[in-house]
Amino acid sequence: MAHKYETLSDAELLFGYKEIVLYYETVITHDSKGFDVGEKEFQSFIKGHQIVLFFQNNQDEVAVHDSLKDYESNPVAFFSFSPSKGMAQVPSLLSHLRNCFAHGGVTNKEIGKTTYFCFEDYDPITKKYSLKGQIPTTQFKEFINKLKQSKSK
Repeated sequence: MAHKYETLSDAELLFGYKEIVLYYETVITHDSKGFDVGEKEFQSFIKGHQIVLFFQNNQDEVAVHDSLKDYESNPVAFFSFSPSKGMAQVPSLLSHLRNCFAHGGVTNKEIGKTTYFCFEDYDPITKKYSLKGQIPTTQFKEFINKLKQSKSK
């Protein structure tokens, strides 16, 4: 049986490990304060690329917004996620993305004429998803860089 992550190239896996897993472990775990999802450049980026963020202020399983119910066949970029360990939005999102790369919850998928990274952060103990999302592979690196840059100096 093939694993989801096997659809990713070595370069994509290396980016996920270096830029998300290691960043989370060396920066976020020591200081998750000061990130701002409303930061001007980050907001400009997500609006310009029509990336939708749904931060669900509860610990229940995340639900994909009704407007995105056909997301698996429609080319739309979004992340629907819940708080992680009492963290704010940006550290929570980075935490869930870290989990996706660390535990094989990321895959490539063709949607329309575009290749997307598709993410699911699933807890096998609670049997709940804490993140579902997808983003064009061509936008992902810049998205991660903008997330990191949203931390106040």
